[in-house]
Amino acid sequence: MRLESSVTSLSWIPQGAVEGFNRLSFGLGVAHYDPPPPEVLDDLDELAANDRFRFVNRLEGWIEVQDGRIVDLGQRGGGRINITKVGYGSASITFTPIAMPDLRPAPDIGPTSVRFVQTTGGRTGFPTPRRVRHEPYVRSQGP
Repeated sequence: MRLESSVTSLSWIPQGAVEGFNRLSFGLGVAHYDPPPPEVLDDLDELAANDRFRFVNRLEGWIEVQDGRIVDLGQRGGGRINITKVGYGSASITFTPIAMPDLRPAPDIGPTSVRFVQTTGGRTGFPTPRRVRHEPYVRSQGP
């Protein structure tokens, strides 16, 4: 018997989520908030094309069970970082993000279970300036 499961995490910036100094770039229309994601994340390509998320981590895992024992397993999936659009209307510029390699350690295999783990990430194409507690007190590199 084959058992499959998946999980998708999606990062987005809801209206009003940014406070303080960083809110300025959103208020000026240079950066933008994201509309809420749909209840079901069916088509990640469509969401990316419509600039509906910042980061996505999709993990899919499967096991083959025979006589109550796990005899085979596998996982797939990966992370995505969406482009960053900066500007206003037709005067916007698109910046490409820098993805880091997905980290996928060996599955944790127990007598009757398997635990899959995956970490994804990278740097957005154009992070908004943010305050830091040390000189130079403003940094444009993403956290």
